[in-house]
Amino acid sequence: MEFIKTEEWGIARFYFRRALALFPNDEQATLKLNEVDKQILGNNINEAKYAEMIKKADEAYKTGDFGVAKFYYGKAQEANPTDNYVNERLKVVSTLAESTAERTANREFDALVKKANDAFAAKNYSVARFFYRKVLSMRPNDKNAQNQIKTIDSLIINK
Repeated sequence: MEFIKTEEWGIARFYFRRALALFPNDEQATLKLNEVDKQILGNNINEAKYAEMIKKADEAYKTGDFGVAKFYYGKAQEANPTDNYVNERLKVVSTLAESTAERTANREFDALVKKANDAFAAKNYSVARFFYRKVLSMRPNDKNAQNQIKTIDSLIINK
C-alpha cells in the first residue's frame, strides 16, 4: 500500500502479484493489482502487451505447461526487460521446463532399455539390437547397450 501512496506503480504491482501467488483468491489484492495496472497501462502499448503476456504466462504456469509459460514470460520480458516479477518467473519456469524435459527423456530412455532387454531375453536378437542402437542414439556412451550389441553380434556370427 505504501508504494501506491508514493506512486511507485511497478513496485506495487510486483508485490501485489507476489501476494496473489501466495493467496490467489485474495479479492483486495486483486482489486489493488487492477488499480495499479490501470495506472501503469495508460496508453502505453508495450505495457498493454506486457500485461497480456503476463496473464497468458501465469495461466500456462498454473496448468503446468512450462514451455508455453516460458514463451510468454520471454515475450513479457521483451516488452518490459527490467521488471523483477517477469525476470524471477522466467528463471523459475526455465528450470521447471528443463526438469520436465529431462524427466521425459529419462522415461523414453528407460522404455527403450526395457524393450531391448525384453527382446534379448526372448532371443529376438535383431529386434534387441535395433533397440540397443536407439538407446545409443540417446546416450552414445551407454556401456550396457554397447556390450549387449557386442554380445548379440557374437551370438549371430556363431550361429
